[in-house]
Amino acid sequence: MTQTFARRTSYALLALAAVLAPVAVTALWAQQHLLSEKGYLATVAPLAADPSVQSAVSQAATDQIVSALPVDSIASSLPSVLQGVGALAEKAERTLVSAAVSDVVHSPSFPSLWVQANATAHEQFGAAMAAGGSGGDLRLTIGLDPIVQAVRADLVRRGVPGVGDVPLYVPGHVVMVTVPGAQVRSAHVAWALVRGAQWLAMAVVLLAAAAVLVAPRRRWMLLLEAVALLAGVGGLALLTVAAHAFYVAHSPVGAHVFGDALAASLGSWVRAWGLAATAVLAVAIAAVLGSSHEWRARNAHPAG
Repeated sequence: MTQTFARRTSYALLALAAVLAPVAVTALWAQQHLLSEKGYLATVAPLAADPSVQSAVSQAATDQIVSALPVDSIASSLPSVLQGVGALAEKAERTLVSAAVSDVVHSPSFPSLWVQANATAHEQFGAAMAAGGSGGDLRLTIGLDPIVQAVRADLVRRGVPGVGDVPLYVPGHVVMVTVPGAQVRSAHVAWALVRGAQWLAMAVVLLAAAAVLVAPRRRWMLLLEAVALLAGVGGLALLTVAAHAFYVAHSPVGAHVFGDALAASLGSWVRAWGLAATAVLAVAIAAVLGSSHEWRARNAHPAG
């Protein structure tokens, strides 16, 4: 293999590794924090203490429970002379339900209810992503049923008549992420890529190693790889900020905290890789400087 061919081959391998490295870093993060149920729940569990999440869940749960209870139908069937009584009953019902929901959402049991609801949502969303969707929008929604049942128990404890006898099936939910129908196929491909993230990362390592082995000047190639990795991580950090801003701008009110949590998690992940790239760069610089020093020493004291 001539030096020219070896140099061009090493540059081609370096370019391919540099392009795939940020993708591999992101895929590994997504595998550990989105695909993995344990990682996903660890990311979203702290959101149970966020006031905007508590407010969104409280509003949705209160609306759904009030609509599920039969007080409004009873009130509407009353004679006109008693319509005022019916309106007062509806208002009193909403006040009671709202108080019960507030008790549950601010109770020590809410974090476990939140995790339970998210575990179900993660399982359903993952199955839908793996299947590629059904043509419409794909949503990650947090079901309210665990919270509703806890509220129902609280209402029974408060002595609200009839609640224990009324089946409260509440189909309501809080939407956290929406994947438009036109992008579901692309999201499905990305989801498949995340599932094989470790193989992609291994391919990047092999490409980088091959580039160093083929290169005529291996220490300089290692230096170029470190610079490329650091540049890729920097670009990924900028993309993370842009993606977070886009999500916040297009997410439902109160749901932006979900994007905040993911952005913070990915940001920490990218910073860790940035530190690793910096360490590799430092080693490469030291190797190149050592090589230059050896070369100067040999030329200063030629043999013979």
